[in-house]
Amino acid sequence: MKDACVTVPLAEKKVDVNAMVSVLGDYITKPVRPDPKIFHLDITPAVQHGVDNLLFNLLVLGGITDTHGRVWRRYPWDLYVIEITAPSQAVNTAEAAVPTGCQETKVFHGHQFHTLLPTRTCRSPRVTLELESSMARCEEPAMTINDPLMDNLEFTSNAYQRAYQYLKRHSKGANLDFYDFEEGKIEDNHATCLDVLLR
Repeated sequence: MKDACVTVPLAEKKVDVNAMVSVLGDYITKPVRPDPKIFHLDITPAVQHGVDNLLFNLLVLGGITDTHGRVWRRYPWDLYVIEITAPSQAVNTAEAAVPTGCQETKVFHGHQFHTLLPTRTCRSPRVTLELESSMARCEEPAMTINDPLMDNLEFTSNAYQRAYQYLKRHSKGANLDFYDFEEGKIEDNHATCLDVLLR
């Protein structure tokens, strides 16, 4: 069985459909024998042309064709994850007036089709800490509905709590020889945990 997750990086100025069909061609399966896969399309800010056409053909029409007539068909049991990295601080004065959360649709070289897809905004741990801290202070955070904060399942997991509780006590100069982690015991909140883990 081939890889269950396939990453296809797109980094050229124009989307090369021939190269993409060639890469994806290695993962063709027979419809009678499904082999579900996750296809991760990693689109960098360098890509300026062909993104909308590629995404429309692949996700709406269900396939792409290269110049040699080779066809890649999207199967219903496959999952496609589109990662679009927006250029950092690439807003000009016209875009600076756009409210937070709307800039992602304008800064990425005018590509608009991806704005119709379900979206998740990825934030760095430091930005997430700022959002969590502003929420803890009951301030209105500058975020959109697509902003994921710290996952509560992760926060309450033994792996996170163990690391957090030991690091918190270590940063306060406590003697860790006399501390035993108690599984299932949750301490503090997301903001405090992130603050300690990021030190």
